[in-house]
Order: sequence, then C-alpha cells, then structure tokens
Amino acid sequence: MPKLRTLIAAIFVQLVLGNPASFAQGSLEQINEITNTTATQQNVTTDPAALRALLEAAGKNAKPTYYRLTNMFLEKSGKVLTLDSHNRLMMAADTRSDRQQWHLVQEGSSYRIYNKALGEGKAMDSDTQKPHMANKGNYSGQFWYFTAQGGWYRLSNSYQGINKVLDTYNATNNYVFFENKAKNTSGTYWKKIALSSATNQPLTSIP
Repeated sequence: MPKLRTLIAAIFVQLVLGNPASFAQGSLEQINEITNTTATQQNVTTDPAALRALLEAAGKNAKPTYYRLTNMFLEKSGKVLTLDSHNRLMMAADTRSDRQQWHLVQEGSSYRIYNKALGEGKAMDSDTQKPHMANKGNYSGQFWYFTAQGGWYRLSNSYQGINKVLDTYNATNNYVFFENKAKNTSGTYWKKIALSSATNQPLTSIP
C-alpha cells in the first residue's frame, strides 16, 4: 500500500517537526479514504502519542488492493488470470472469484504477486518454462517487473530476466508460459483492472 506508507511518512515528519496539529487538517481524510476508517477530527489531539496510535490503527485496518490481470490476446474474450483447482495459472472467464484477484506488493524495483484465495503465504514464482505459486521466500522467481509499453505491461521476473515475458497458450484453458519478448505476441501484453474497491493507479514503469 504505497499511498498509505507515503502518508504515514509525511505525518511522521510533521510530528518530528513539532507540528502535530497540521495532521488534523488534511491527513485524517486521506487515512479514512485509504483504510475505510471513520476517525473524526474530534478524535485528534495535539498529543503526538495519540496521533501515532491512530496511525497504527489505520495501518492495521488498511485493506489490500486487488486487481484482475488480462492480456491483449484474451481481453475481448472476457478472460483473466486465474488459478485452476490445482493452483496452476491459466486464463478463464471473469467471475470475480478470489482465485482471479491479485495483490501486488512493491519490494524495491519489483513486485511480489499474491492471490486472494491463497493469501500472502504463497507468491507467484516460476521455473524456466512457466509461472506457478510457491511458498513465499527470497527466490528470484518471486520478484516481478511490470514494464510499461503502449498502455500495456510486459511481465518478467528476476529469475528469467527481462527478455522472457508472460504469455498464454492459444489452446484449451489458455495456460500461462514464458515467451521470448522479441516475438512480440499479443499474449505478452498485460493489463491490470482494478476491482470496485481498488484505486486504478498505474504501476511504476521499470525499464
């Protein structure tokens, strides 16, 4: 939740500079917007400890942003990235299932990708041929890059490098695999679609 982290950092500066009263004038509404909390200005004092407690509560209540992921090849068919019953990655008709909702957490210049149905104990990883879900760990296959290109993204990871990008088979179930970036197929161009509770902010473009 980069927006929440940025807000907390700004408020921390306010506290350090000895100006906690400025918190009540703008930051409270932003915290309520991000976290769906209902704190009011009456709850806010000029006591830094009280402000810190409110920020901690807001952080605990913050809800992750979930997206559906589709690509140029299958977008018009209404298909999105999905986990099948064996947790394999494929493209399937969008039913708003938890198995079609993805949470992106930035770590440095890359992202970890989690699925709502599996939680943050498992992250998207890969072997040399295709992506899969695996226990979260410090593995290069779990660090993904979203490189912007013409209103779409090319998806690669640290394990395979930027010249291998995600694509989908033109076959039953449209399973996901790695393709050479240079082939420039339509299945290698991806889009994230925010759910109704998410804010559709563009991801950082990573060269």
